[in-house]
Amino acid sequence: MNDTLKAIVRVLDEGSPELKVAASQILGELAPQDTAIVTALAGHLSLGDNTLNRYVLEALAKIGSPEAILILVSRLREGGGTADLVRHLLSSSGAAVADSLAASFRNETPELQAQLLQILGHHHTAGVMRMLMHTAFGDEPELRVEAGTFLCDRLAELDEKAGKKYREDVYKLVKSGKELAPEALANGLRAMAAVSAAQSRATLLSYAQPGHPPVVRQAALLGLENASLTAAQSDTLLGYLDEADQVHVVKPCLVALRGHDDWSRSGIKKLRDLLSSRREEMKLFALQAMQNTQSEEVAKIYMGHLTSSKPDLQAAAIQALGHNAKAVAMLLKSVQAERNADKARLLTRALVDHKDRLKPAQLTPIADRCGKHLADGAEVGEILLDFLMRVNSALACTELVEKAVRLRRARKLVEALRILMHLAKSGTLDLEGRYQLALARLIKDSEEGRSGAISYTGDATMGFIAGLVRDGFPVFERLKKETMLQPDDLLRVGRHFSAGIGPEQRLGADMLMHVAKKHPKAKAGEEARLMIRTEGLV
Repeated sequence: MNDTLKAIVRVLDEGSPELKVAASQILGELAPQDTAIVTALAGHLSLGDNTLNRYVLEALAKIGSPEAILILVSRLREGGGTADLVRHLLSSSGAAVADSLAASFRNETPELQAQLLQILGHHHTAGVMRMLMHTAFGDEPELRVEAGTFLCDRLAELDEKAGKKYREDVYKLVKSGKELAPEALANGLRAMAAVSAAQSRATLLSYAQPGHPPVVRQAALLGLENASLTAAQSDTLLGYLDEADQVHVVKPCLVALRGHDDWSRSGIKKLRDLLSSRREEMKLFALQAMQNTQSEEVAKIYMGHLTSSKPDLQAAAIQALGHNAKAVAMLLKSVQAERNADKARLLTRALVDHKDRLKPAQLTPIADRCGKHLADGAEVGEILLDFLMRVNSALACTELVEKAVRLRRARKLVEALRILMHLAKSGTLDLEGRYQLALARLIKDSEEGRSGAISYTGDATMGFIAGLVRDGFPVFERLKKETMLQPDDLLRVGRHFSAGIGPEQRLGADMLMHVAKKHPKAKAGEEARLMIRTEGLV
């Protein structure tokens, strides 16, 4: 101990209460590894000064030497508020004191060991790992379970090299022939799987067989979850599903087989049989297990569960159909024929996952069916439109605009506008589509007797046309050739835009002059000439 430390210890022994606190804090920050200083600090714990005791305990925790740790552990035995503070200090000290604390573990009572285990179990220093290994395979049942859990968690955090060493140590224990309690053996299997389930596969499969204690089989089966089972090995586990022990065998088997997709023919048959199980859990497992099986026969099974009243089964069917390329043909056929909105929504959710496989020739009939449903105002049309927008929006827009044009020419304006308005809401209409929407609106207004009315700001039809003008679309050239438009319709356009500026005013002037020239004897032509003169548009 140097002179500076001696002076600080003297203040700790002889100074005022405030100086004693300061001396304790300084010693904690300096953390000298000197037994005499630890002894000096410990001497003040028995004096009953609760205020100073807190700072002394903090200093001992920061020093963290084996002697300091032993003193702190002794305070844990006493219980009460001091024990709570010591637990907090030891937990906050981290790996720095972990090995020293682990060294004292074996000599403590089971009750104190349980407390130390909660403190040490979150570290993976060499000393702590030895302690966890010893306890996980030890004779104290309650500590064994807790230590086994901590051991597996810490092994999962280690790098490959370090983990391999511990796995080999555990394997030697498991295979040593030493009589291990079932719970200890289960800890060993879990530990091996935590390091590498694939490399431990043979051992885990061996202990998963009937004849071993239930807790051992449970640990082995759970450890096989990420073990990359072969088809034959998965068949073996499928056979265990017929056993009566749900907790230790059946449910762990379901966990082990979760995500497995390398099934043999006999495995597929077993999974199909499980679909008839009364237990929803088994049905769901079978549906999820076969989701990557490329088979029309399997696809038909999923189609049958698509409308299940159980959300989990329904979701599994949708996901599986989305993975099965053999399901595309039947999904397409069902989507085209479906009139029920809820069923169509389920079918399209599955079919959209195949968007990279779908060809334009396969989508065109759906677009045609979508157009018919939209024209009729049926909800299923909106569902099909959403599907088409996600799969091939360009094709959908082209096909549906053409459908709307055919309806407009057949003077089914309401139906045509329904289609075009849905496309407009989706934001996919190109300039041609927007023109067809404006034209259909203009003709519809004419049928409703609005052609001769004065158009004010807020006129939706004129708003559509104005947008086209601003985007450079040749509105005038197209409108003057439309045979379904009456002179009054063209006059309405001319009157509205002649009061504008720029390109819009040009459209208005051109349209008024066209009406005046093309229909000189009609009332619309006379009004157009009058406006040209009064507005000075010549």
